Parts: sequence; structure tokens; C-alpha cells
Amino acid sequence: MTAAHRNARHVEMVEYNMNEFYESFFIDDELLYDDILNTDPLFPETDSLSSWGSDEWDRSDDESGADSDVNSYYEDTPQSTSEEESPYIDVAICGNRHPPPELPPAPPGLGKEDIVRRHIVQCIIDSENSYVNTLTRLIQEYEKPLLESMILEREKVCAIFYQIRAIHQCHSIFQIALSARVKEWDTVQKLGDVFVASFSKSMVLAAYSAYVNNFNVAMDTVRKSCANKPAFDEFLKEQQSKNSDRMDLAGMMLKPIQRFPQFICLLQDLLQHTPAGHTDRMSLQLALTRLETLAGRLNERKRQTEQRHEVRHVLKNLNVKYSTKATTASTRCLIRQDDMLQK
Repeated sequence: MTAAHRNARHVEMVEYNMNEFYESFFIDDELLYDDILNTDPLFPETDSLSSWGSDEWDRSDDESGADSDVNSYYEDTPQSTSEEESPYIDVAICGNRHPPPELPPAPPGLGKEDIVRRHIVQCIIDSENSYVNTLTRLIQEYEKPLLESMILEREKVCAIFYQIRAIHQCHSIFQIALSARVKEWDTVQKLGDVFVASFSKSMVLAAYSAYVNNFNVAMDTVRKSCANKPAFDEFLKEQQSKNSDRMDLAGMMLKPIQRFPQFICLLQDLLQHTPAGHTDRMSLQLALTRLETLAGRLNERKRQTEQRHEVRHVLKNLNVKYSTKATTASTRCLIRQDDMLQK
């Protein structure tokens, strides 16, 4: 059984067509919530899903050769993997059955520490709702209209919004778990285990890693397309004018890059106001460790991808043929590059 099928084993299928742009499911939040919290939260010892920038770079080099035409700007655009290779399966969660998380009214007689913790939890809820709303807008107001129109080539649209849907799915599922927990916040003041279960999954690391590695490509695609396609530039300005916050596409695309540092700051605040012996303290400490580990892995993958870009750039400038079949990506890295002057 593939990871994709394991992640969707509690999904009740209402409408499913892999050839359509949208696949739709309704999710039983109680079953899914139990499944999330009962899943082994440990990170895998090895990353089963490498993001674009390792084997993909090697296959690209082997197939094209160093002296092939490298003028196409999109030769490094990430390619989607098959369902068997990825744990991601596109879902559309019904907003009526799964409303955004919301704290119930505060009961009377709360202590000062409980009031502070409640305020921090509300900040987490507001922050997550705003983030998911931004991801939804990127899909519904930008990616979908562009794919349905002839304003921009499909491959460029895919390069710009690469992995946005997978990230949206991760946080939509997290919202369901968060909503179920905060409904009973005043009787069960525990949140750390929800973070641990939701963000210890390999699909989260895979989606965010691929998005972060592709971010510069996406922004360069937007910039060049705005310069070369007046209709695309006009489309972005029109969509920005419709946004109540007047945020442009670049600002919205930056949100996933900022998400885990925001989570870490919020959980640090919550932990600071969680006394020793509290039922949530150990799970919050574990959640912080997991999020910091995840952020560290994303940074390391970004660094490795930039290294591979540098290696390819140097080798192309040398204008020599080379083969990656004899060596693995992990054995090649750029140590130093200098300009030499001959006396």
C-alpha cells in the first residue's frame, strides 16, 4: 500500500476523477483526527521523498548532456512525481462540514495564566486561518484562472505555484485536528500533540522542501512573465486590487517560507506560560523540537539545492562534457570558486 493510500484510508469518496483538475473528497473529521493522533509521529530516519534538486538534477544532466541547449529558462522547473512516488493526493475539504477552528466563549473565573494561554491559542487560530485563506486565494484566484485561460503557458503556471496545493492540503488537515481540540479547550488544555502529529509527517517535509527549493524559480518566472506578457501583469494588478489587504502575489507566495518560524514563536510563547507539571508542557516541548528540526531540514535542503545549482552553473560555464552516472549527487559539492589572473 502506497503512502498516498495510507493517508487517505479514512476518506469517504464523493467525487473522484484523476483526469479532472480538481479531485473532491469529504473527510470524516473524527476518524481523521483519531488517525492523525494515533499515527507514529517520529520523523523517518531517512527522507523517503527527495525534493527536486538531487536525483532529478542528475537525470536531467544525463539525458541532456552538458553541451545541450541550455537557453530554455524552464529546464530546471520541478516536475511532478507520480502518485506512487508521492504521499500527496489532492483533496477538497467541505467548508460546511469542517469550519475553521474557533475557541468557545471563555468560562467565568479563569486565572491569569489561563487567560494568557487562551490568548496565545487564539493567536495561533487566527494566524492559521489567515494562512490557509492565503493558500486558498493563491489556488482559487490565481492558479486556477491562469490554468483555465491562455494568459500564461501552463508549464509556467505550474512552475509558479509548485506544491501550493500539497501545502494547502497539509494545513487543511491540520485545521480539522486543531478545530476538534480547541472546541474542548477549557476542559482539555492540550495542543502540543496536535502539532507533533500533524507536522511530523513526511509529506509535510516533502511539500515544503520542494516549495522552498523552487521559490526563486517561481519568483523569477513571475518577474520575467510580467515583463514579457502585459496581460499577465494586468491580471496580477487586477487580482491585487480585489484583495482587501492589497497584498501582491510575491507577498502571498512568501507566506509558506515564513510559516514555521511563526509557529515556533507562537509555541515558545505558549510554552513560556505553561507551568511545570501541566499536561501540555511535554507535548509542547516535543512540538517545538519537531518544528525546529523541520525548519533545520528545510534550510539544509535549500543549501544543498543551491550547491547543486552552483555545481551545474560552473560546469556549464566550463563548456565540457561530464557524466553524473559515475558519481552520486552527495559526492559532488562546490568547495571554492575564484578568478585567476595569469602574470
